[in-house]
Amino acid sequence: MASTIDIQRTVDQDSARIVAEALERLEPFGVLLSDRQAVEAYLAANVDLAPILEGLCASARNAFGPRVELSLELYKDREQDDEYPTLYVRKDEYEPGILEQLESIMSPFHDQLAQSSGNILVTTDYRRPRGNHGV
Repeated sequence: MASTIDIQRTVDQDSARIVAEALERLEPFGVLLSDRQAVEAYLAANVDLAPILEGLCASARNAFGPRVELSLELYKDREQDDEYPTLYVRKDEYEPGILEQLESIMSPFHDQLAQSSGNILVTTDYRRPRGNHGV
C-alpha cells in the first residue's frame, strides 16, 4: 500500500512533467520566459492551466505575426496579494484596437479558464520588444 508521501510525490512528478511538456510546446511560438521557475511553480499548483497555454500562444502568434514579442511572465499584484501567468504582447508600434485584438485571443478560452483552478491573462504593457522575439 502506497503511503501519502509516495502518492504526493507521484502527483508532484506528474504535475512537473505536464508543466514541462506544456512549456516545451511553446517553443515553436517563440515565447520568452523571463522567470521560468515562477511560471512553472504557478502552473504546477494549477496544472489544469498548462494545456490552455499552447492554444493561447498559438492564437497570439497567429494574430500578431512573427515580429511581436510574446513574453510569458508571472504577474504579481502586491496590493491584492495575487499572482498569475500573463502573456505580454509587445510591439514596436501600437495601433488603435490592440485591446480588442487581445480580447479576441482570450475569448475562445473563457469557458476553459472559468473552469480552471487558476488564471492566465493575455495583455500588453505597451513596452517595446527587447529584441529577441518571433519564430
